[in-house]
Amino acid sequence: GLLMFLGWPALLLGYYGFLLIALAVGAAGPRAGLWPAWASAALVLSLLPALSFNTEDDRAWLIVPLGIAVLVLGLVLLGRGPRRIAV
Repeated sequence: GLLMFLGWPALLLGYYGFLLIALAVGAAGPRAGLWPAWASAALVLSLLPALSFNTEDDRAWLIVPLGIAVLVLGLVLLGRGPRRIAV
């Protein structure tokens, strides 16, 4: 309903919002000690091709590096085990 009413501008806002949040998380992760800097660099560098993502042609493959980086980041977090958060 709402997506049909708002149309593609809502999709663009959501997609670029996701990319900005991924950039912020990638920058903040090593500073907070959540994961190593190389995992953060993989996430941030995978955002560059994702900027040209388009589902209508071969540029749809440009989102694959971002998916792989998120998968690697998840595996790194799983390998580190549970962490206690100091309040």
